[in-house]
Amino acid sequence: MIVGTGLGAAAVYLASAPMPPGYGEALLAKRRSEYRLPRSCAGSVQVRGHRFGLFEGPFPTGVDTDADAAFSANGLVTVVPGGAVIRTGQAEGTVRIRLRVLAEPPPDPDSPRPGGWNLRDWDEVVEVSWHADVGSASVVSSDGTPAAEALREQTPPWSGDYRLRVAARGRDDANRGESYELWVWPAPPAPELVRRRTDQLGHRLRREPEPPAPPEGHLRWVYSSMLAEAATITVVSGADRDDVVRAFGADPRHRRSLVSLIDLPDRAGWIAVLAVPEAGVVVVAEDNWFAGSDPATMRALSRLGPAASMFWNINAVTRLTLARDGDIVAAGELTEDYPAGPEAASYLAGIDLTSWRNRIAKGLLIVERFTGYGLRPGDLDRLWTEDLAHRISDR
Repeated sequence: MIVGTGLGAAAVYLASAPMPPGYGEALLAKRRSEYRLPRSCAGSVQVRGHRFGLFEGPFPTGVDTDADAAFSANGLVTVVPGGAVIRTGQAEGTVRIRLRVLAEPPPDPDSPRPGGWNLRDWDEVVEVSWHADVGSASVVSSDGTPAAEALREQTPPWSGDYRLRVAARGRDDANRGESYELWVWPAPPAPELVRRRTDQLGHRLRREPEPPAPPEGHLRWVYSSMLAEAATITVVSGADRDDVVRAFGADPRHRRSLVSLIDLPDRAGWIAVLAVPEAGVVVVAEDNWFAGSDPATMRALSRLGPAASMFWNINAVTRLTLARDGDIVAAGELTEDYPAGPEAASYLAGIDLTSWRNRIAKGLLIVERFTGYGLRPGDLDRLWTEDLAHRISDR
């Protein structure tokens, strides 16, 4: 008991006692000796006033980066004493960050072999030089809110000249979250370099004419829909609704709503089928199911009229199928190697398939071009809530 009391009193005293001389230097020396490169970490940070930063201390006060003029040089990042400020699309909220700290420069992203990092996966990419006075910089919010612990004090714990690459995507898109990558490596001072400049915000900040919206932009709302993670959308042109239901192997007489299936232990094998008479099409939605990507089903549907389906799942697997007059026109994973013959190629024109980004919206755009009908948010609302769902009989 006496020993315990003594230890407790010592703990209270030591907690408030000043550290011995040289403690800070010893702690820094230990940190430097244990620091290793390369390192990669990820997390999120709060955005305030369209900004977050990478700083050796807290986000500085009295530094004027509120105005858009502070980002007019490159449209994305500005270097200030102590670190760098990054301009976001959203004014308030949370953005995802990956921070990579390297011992040497990364492969040139414009080279034939950029080390697995695809420049086309990002909207804006800018490189700037930055001098660290003390090191151990962290990702910080502009209002002082700490970032995720994994993003704190990650750069080398010593001074030096560094190159900072900032890559951004999603700044224009209200339907999806923004994400950023920050790359840091030692390098002598050099002029800033804009490696990619494709988003509309960057063009506005640089006072440049805005680029045209991407062709699939009007379909990106699907990423904030109830079917964002995994689904199949099939559109059949010129067909009767009941005939489409039968082609899937379901009975048009028995129906309920998709939303009513949420509490069922097995929701697989259901289709929701909506006739859109004014457009002359039938739209089919499957929540986390894939009957519309089956070749036999698509052949049967295409005897009723031109049919196209887009499948996707949470593992980023996709399948686009186009069928006409009982034959498969094209089918496969929606990548740059999609097997598009002479007929299908015209429906892919102007769509960038070299990047995985927005692949679902791109697939839905091809469905729209092939069938003449573009999916609308109201269609999904009805498919989800109205009694339009049928169970496939062989399930």
